[in-house]
Amino acid sequence: NASISAEYLFNNPGATNADIAANSGPNDVFSGSLKVDQVIFNVDLNGQVDIGLSNPLYVAAGFEQREETYRISQGDPASYQCGTTDALLAFPSVVDPAQTANCGIQAFPGYSPSAAGKIDRDNIALYLDVETNVLDNLLLSGAVRWENYSDVGDKVSGKVGARYEVMDGVALRGTFSKGFRAASLQQQGFTSVVTQGGASGLTQTLIANLNDPFSQALGISKLDFETSTNYSVGFVWDNVPGLTVTVDAFQIEIDDRIAFSQALGVGELTTLGLTSAVTALTSRSIGQGAVFFNALDTRTRGIDIVASYESEFGPGNLTTTLAVALNETKVQKRMAPAGIDPNVFFNRVSETFVEDVQPSERITLTFDYAWQNLASLVRVNYFGSTSNGFFTAEDLFGCPTDVACGPVTPFGIDPAGNTKVDAAFIVDLEFSLDINEHLNIAVGANNVFDKKPDALPNNAVIRWITDGAGFGGPPNTSFGNVKYPLRGVPYGINGGFYYFRTTLNF
Repeated sequence: NASISAEYLFNNPGATNADIAANSGPNDVFSGSLKVDQVIFNVDLNGQVDIGLSNPLYVAAGFEQREETYRISQGDPASYQCGTTDALLAFPSVVDPAQTANCGIQAFPGYSPSAAGKIDRDNIALYLDVETNVLDNLLLSGAVRWENYSDVGDKVSGKVGARYEVMDGVALRGTFSKGFRAASLQQQGFTSVVTQGGASGLTQTLIANLNDPFSQALGISKLDFETSTNYSVGFVWDNVPGLTVTVDAFQIEIDDRIAFSQALGVGELTTLGLTSAVTALTSRSIGQGAVFFNALDTRTRGIDIVASYESEFGPGNLTTTLAVALNETKVQKRMAPAGIDPNVFFNRVSETFVEDVQPSERITLTFDYAWQNLASLVRVNYFGSTSNGFFTAEDLFGCPTDVACGPVTPFGIDPAGNTKVDAAFIVDLEFSLDINEHLNIAVGANNVFDKKPDALPNNAVIRWITDGAGFGGPPNTSFGNVKYPLRGVPYGINGGFYYFRTTLNF
């Protein structure tokens, strides 16, 4: 906690370096804790009802009551205080008296008394689900669910679906549904102060909950329901012995989707005339703030294909399965509090994270072979390319996409607006043996060929941040030791995982 040593020097101007070091506070503290509790009671009933049709009506109904509690526990005083007493909110930095020493343990200050506390809510839900074959080859189904949340009100969701068998082994199917999601207690109640990089160096960033003065100053006092409209159509084909194929196309529209805003700094808020929001930050020596917000509408379209074929192969049985998932998510609309440009509140970097951080193509081909007490599996995974703008010059320094600005030019930092991860094939293997009816042993590998993403360029921003010179340091070429992208790598950065497994059933 740099403010402890700064406070000591402020009160003892003639102190030596040894004196300051001896009075710099602890380096090991408890920063607090987070806890979620849920108590759930539910009843589900199902059965058949004769309503005079040639086929029975299948009915399911239920009730659920859930109590949720989210609690933030206070950390040790040294983890969050300004100095040892919080008597002052700012002390001149020991390193640079022209700057203010950050309060709280560096990087992640602990939870203060103002952050500590708990929120809770009750939820009650009722549902009814029915389906029947109105014709021998036509199945109709429907469901409705009502839920009431003590903090945000009630909502109704529902679904209708149909399955029509065109001929033996060939069927068409489709569904339409409306859904919703209430904001989690964590999205409503979490708060913290973290240290982040920015154009002016390391900055204290507030993650504000709904009761924080910063959120209130922006006019954000509640999070509305996310609502969705979902469509799907497809077919099933299984009239060839051993072969089953399903194909489904879908569209999911989500309105009022909850997302994390861009951090807004004191300078930006001042320019926007949001003086109350500025005061909410500067009164706590915080440089910027961010909130959860009903920030955007999105649309996802895609196709899922699954084909499975079982056959005899040599002395054993081979099951071959192909699964293909193709999808695309687009941001349709962005929202923001009054007086703030939506493109600033939820900027291009955040939009890219929603649209491109997950692969749009995911393909898996699996060969599962069994013979007597031996089994083997070969799985080939394909991950499409991804892209995201986090920890780029645009994200940290506000540079226009792919244009050098700020510290980018003098330090030779990569000006690229996105970090891209190329498409990749990953192969998994496993061989297993049943020793007897109780004991099985297996040896295998996930990512057997040790595939890793392409390394970041030597002058990537994140490598510059982790370099010893840091912000304001002299030009250099070492650029830290973060080798791989931090996000958007669906198969991870650790390469191959090799294992031996023993399973005992008794």
